[in-house]
This record gives sequence, structure tokens and C-alpha cells, in this order.
Amino acid sequence: MRSDGSVIWVHVTAGRITTGTDRVLIAKTVEDITERVTGARAFEEREHQLREALAVKEEFLGMVSHELRTPLTVILGLADVIARNGSSMTQVRRTVLEIRESADHLASLLESMLVLARVGEEAPDLEPILLDRVVRRAVDRHREVFPARQIAVDVRAESALVDGHEPWIAQIVSNMVGNAEKYSPANADIEIAVDDEDGNVVVRVLDEGRGIAEEDAPFVFDPFYRAAHAAQQSGGLGLGLAVCKRLIDLQGGKIWAKTRPTGGAEFGFSLPALEADD
Repeated sequence: MRSDGSVIWVHVTAGRITTGTDRVLIAKTVEDITERVTGARAFEEREHQLREALAVKEEFLGMVSHELRTPLTVILGLADVIARNGSSMTQVRRTVLEIRESADHLASLLESMLVLARVGEEAPDLEPILLDRVVRRAVDRHREVFPARQIAVDVRAESALVDGHEPWIAQIVSNMVGNAEKYSPANADIEIAVDDEDGNVVVRVLDEGRGIAEEDAPFVFDPFYRAAHAAQQSGGLGLGLAVCKRLIDLQGGKIWAKTRPTGGAEFGFSLPALEADD
């Protein structure tokens, strides 16, 4: 042990020396092997990390393969149904909607993976956007795929003008509404509120599901994280909310998720408001 408290690793060798008398002499050598031990431990730690990374990669590839294969199988199967004669126009319309739903899921998955792969990328030039219009368009598209779901949009902001990138904002809203769709009871409503607060325009997506467990709250925006109940209730890779956070960060906004006092979850984001004459 050094005087500063740090540990020295040593290799001690001891040998008996014969003197021809009853006296016994022991010769010792002490070799400082701290660097050797430290290097070996670093190598073992690196090897362990590589094994873990390889296991995660294999698990990820397995999940991605499954997630990509599922909508592709549905699309191909439904396309074959349409190709066969005998389907009524009503059946064709229903089948086309199901194909579109699967295609949207596939496109969303691929876009999510691309967004998360763009490490270090800067946001494109931002431009004035009315958030309430983007929200309504995203809701209208969601209703085309899920016509039975009741979604209420309440715009309370005097002006919902922000600087942003419209395709990204549309994706954020779509991801949050899709998340509420997956984890809400079939007969429950989804509410979307647009407010102006403290110089920001705030969008909140409110559902009536089971909410967010306290132990899950710190991780909901981490890539590939899925709560235990979420994994049982619905498939997916856990990319949607991570993409939302990435896109909001690039636009200088804030994002959050929490359980509502009345039950259910609130997922929301805010962007700095613009004055109409800015």
C-alpha cells in the first residue's frame, strides 16, 4: 500500500539459502506488477463488455428481424387476398386499410432506426409552424387507421406558432398518439391539449391506460427500453419515444412523461413560442 492509499500489486519470491550451520537464511524478491495486473483486468473488462455488446446485438437483430417480418408478412398476405377474385368492394377497402396500417408500422420502424443512427446530426433549418395544425393532421391520419377510437383535440393556445421542422413534429405527435392507442383500453378516449405556457407552446397527449410505473419513469425515453407490462401488452422495439426525445432535443424543446393524477399517462412536449410578427 502506498502512502496515498493506492494499492501496489506485487509478486513475491522467497528462497532458502543453505549456510552449512543451523542458521537459516531466506532471500526474497518483490516485483511491482501493478501495471501488469491493471492491464490484465482492463483486458478482462473489455472482453466482458464485448461479450455483452455481442449479446445485445444478437438480441437486437432478432427483434428487428421479427418486427420487420411481421408487417411484411401481413402486407404480402393481404395483397394476395386482393389479387384473388371474389372480394367485394367493402372487403377490398378493409383490406387496403389493413395493408396501409402495416405499411405505416414498417415505415415508422425504419424511420425510427434511421433517426437514432444520425448521431451528431444537426437539425435542418427551422421555420414557423402552427402546432395545432400539425396535431390535427396527425390525428386525422390516425383516425383513418383506427376509426373506432375517439380522439378529442382541445386547442387553448392563443397562438400555437413555433419554430420547428414540420415532418419531425408530425412524427412526434404520431408516435405519441400511437403510444396512447396501444396502451389505452379499447373503449377509452384519447385527449390532446395544445396550450401556451411561460413562453412555450405545449402539446399534451392524455390517455386512460395504466399510467407509468415509478420504476419505469426514468427510462421511458431510452432506446429499446420496454416496461414489463408493455412488452406483454404489445409488440415493438421501444424506439418510438426515444425518437421523440431525439427530435425534440434537436429543435430546442422539452419532452416528458408522467402518470396523470386521475389515472392514465401524459406524454407531452413543448417548443418556444413565436410571436405572430416574428
